[in-house]
Amino acid sequence: MKHYTLGYTGYTVAQIKKLAEELDAVVFDIRFRPYGRNAAFNKSRFIAALEEHYEYIGELGNINYKLEMKDTRFVDFEAGISRIVASEKPVIIMCTCKDYFNCHRSIVARRLKELEYEVEEVHPRPLMRPQLTLFGY
Repeated sequence: MKHYTLGYTGYTVAQIKKLAEELDAVVFDIRFRPYGRNAAFNKSRFIAALEEHYEYIGELGNINYKLEMKDTRFVDFEAGISRIVASEKPVIIMCTCKDYFNCHRSIVARRLKELEYEVEEVHPRPLMRPQLTLFGY
């Protein structure tokens, strides 16, 4: 099964919902605090908008999210990975960060690749077919 990663900065909730529906995927929100400066990206709004296409995975939140990438510390990394592996649908691993390479979602993706899953970063905008471009990192 293929999984995806996505930094939501620059996207709308509607674009993310459309992508989840097209991929028949579940958006796994891995932010330590599932709230954003933009209220549209708060957990309760995501739940209302994405419904069965949204799940908060606090175990994969980066406790040190305000520090540099080298200081990443997960709440419970293996428990979070287990939740992804247990998913019966493709997963879109989502957080705030625009830059995949400086984001803890890249660490999650690397672990999934070690477990022999295919993982691709959704990039760039707009999030709609046929323009959807996926890059494997």
